[in-house]
Amino acid sequence: MAEAQKEPTRTGKPQRIFVDLTAKSCANCRLNENDVFSRDDVIELIQQYKLVQLYTDEVPAYFYSVDVDLDRVKADGRTNYHFQKDRAFGNVELPLYAVLSVQGDNKLRIEASYTRGRITDVDEFARFLKDNAGQQ
Repeated sequence: MAEAQKEPTRTGKPQRIFVDLTAKSCANCRLNENDVFSRDDVIELIQQYKLVQLYTDEVPAYFYSVDVDLDRVKADGRTNYHFQKDRAFGNVELPLYAVLSVQGDNKLRIEASYTRGRITDVDEFARFLKDNAGQQ
């Protein structure tokens, strides 16, 4: 997330962040990834954003540049869980998708969230992505 916050300073352009709050144990998350996020039209829409995946149970080891132990991946998952529950959205429902913007003072602002869980209406989800991309 910190890297995504630096993007407007680095590029001088406004940046929207697409946050995918997910978990290794979330079946609907995997279904959305396989059935919706793999579609060319959805991939194109998501590419308008800086993508951040936050795992709320265990962060997969491939996200790290060094070897990490199970305690670390679980601790980082708890940090993401508390970000979702306490600091950002007030709930722990998964999957949860959100669009954030980086404000001038590098603070994040929630622009919109998609909380329907399993995506059954891909056109509706595509509209969510289009409507919240902002002016790039």
